[in-house]
Amino acid sequence: MSFTTELMDAVKAAQAIGSDYRLAQVLGVTRATVSNWRTGRKFPTQTTVYELARLAGMDAGEALLGVMMDSRGPDLGANLRAAWVEAEPASG
Repeated sequence: MSFTTELMDAVKAAQAIGSDYRLAQVLGVTRATVSNWRTGRKFPTQTTVYELARLAGMDAGEALLGVMMDSRGPDLGANLRAAWVEAEPASG
């Protein structure tokens, strides 16, 4: 599953949004736009990624990086995501 899809699903869970149609309404885009994001044909704009992050309660920089990795292809995305996780400081 792509980060973009995970981000949209996190928004839907955090905001109790039951459908992609309703998510599209909340974001002010069409249902087709959300479908294109979900299938990886297109990706949300930077402004929309920030809004998705806010609605999901997630760090906007992390969300932007995740969507950028998705848009650059699976090999680059997987490598960057692994590097991101390794670089995160341990919480404690």
